[in-house]
Amino acid sequence: MPAASVSARLVLAGPSSDSPPPLPKNFCPPPPPAAALSFPALRAALHPGGHVEILAIGSGSILGPPPGRIFDSFAYRMAQELKAAMPGADIALNLYGGRGLAAETLSRDLAGRLAERPVQLVIWQTGTIEALRRVSTAAFARSLEDGRAAVARAGAGLILVDLPYSRILRMHADLRPYEAALRAAATEPGVALFPRFDLMRGWAEGGGVDLEHARRAERLLDARRLQVCLGRVLARDILAGLPPQGTAVERHLSR
Repeated sequence: MPAASVSARLVLAGPSSDSPPPLPKNFCPPPPPAAALSFPALRAALHPGGHVEILAIGSGSILGPPPGRIFDSFAYRMAQELKAAMPGADIALNLYGGRGLAAETLSRDLAGRLAERPVQLVIWQTGTIEALRRVSTAAFARSLEDGRAAVARAGAGLILVDLPYSRILRMHADLRPYEAALRAAATEPGVALFPRFDLMRGWAEGGGVDLEHARRAERLLDARRLQVCLGRVLARDILAGLPPQGTAVERHLSR
């Protein structure tokens, strides 16, 4: 059964005290820059003196390593990176998710979440629950489309986050049709796909972070570090879609 959902609002209006754990050398080398994630509403709000509202929704992994360490979630680490690159902007992260929450439920909930306050960017992590439950890919695609339409009506941009790379997950489910549905949804205007699966696979196969081969004593720390890696790449791609803002942004893009 799904766990109770978690909802949190985190405002990054000042310097953060939630320092990320340090990353060992070659733990998660940044991939080549992908296509910049450019969204008009976010571009208009993310500037010195601006105010940005980000809504991040999903199943358990949107809330960070179990049992839900939200200050270690990749969404929070991404927001930290955006704040560091744009210290003059107020950035608020609204997190909503829970273990076992499926795309159909999250899609229905989106309209209400978006009605609470103006949002410029939605990050939607999805697909794992559907793959494990063998949900019809047509039904999954309909949920994605319903959610996309709600985000579009709100005037926000949408980043879909695909499944995590996991050998165990691949043993128990056929991930390919769900990845295909996510890629298809990301071809719609105002939608982009953040390839978490490919990033994690590249790091694991390249000798970097690999949670399934981590020593038990290091597993939680490595899980926290992985969230930092994902958040940094996501923030880099978002910042690349902004007009030139000065040395702070350039410094982050060059990392």
